[in-house]
Amino acid sequence: MLAVEKVCSGCGESKSLDEFHKNSKSLDERQSACKSCQIERNQKWSAANKDYKKQRDRQWYTTNKDQINSRRRTLRYGLTEDQYQSMIRDQAGCCGICNQLTETLVVDHCHNTGDVRGLLCNRCNINLGGLGDTIESVRAALRYLERSVR
Repeated sequence: MLAVEKVCSGCGESKSLDEFHKNSKSLDERQSACKSCQIERNQKWSAANKDYKKQRDRQWYTTNKDQINSRRRTLRYGLTEDQYQSMIRDQAGCCGICNQLTETLVVDHCHNTGDVRGLLCNRCNINLGGLGDTIESVRAALRYLERSVR
């Protein structure tokens, strides 16, 4: 005969099995503490370990960074990892603007069409985006520099 009540390991009260979360690893397939005691226990632990989730997430991201970035490139730009690596080889690992060899190259794309133009270092990508991705703004910046250098 199955038990319909259980004694909570937290508060010591006898409660209905419905008052306990399911746990397939337990003999009676229920947690040892009732739901309210388990919630209280979890809240106390969270308060005492505020930085745990941040550290865990940071560690997980660091461990899986390449996989995450590859998936992001596929979703945003439709680039497979092989296509991205081929672009790196074609550019000899260098930025498409400053030609500096860099460890990380980001995908440069046209914001109007979404077409991928190439790979840039982060600095050049930010600067190009700051100029609004237009030839006119780049020419205006060039004219400005030519005037101010003389």
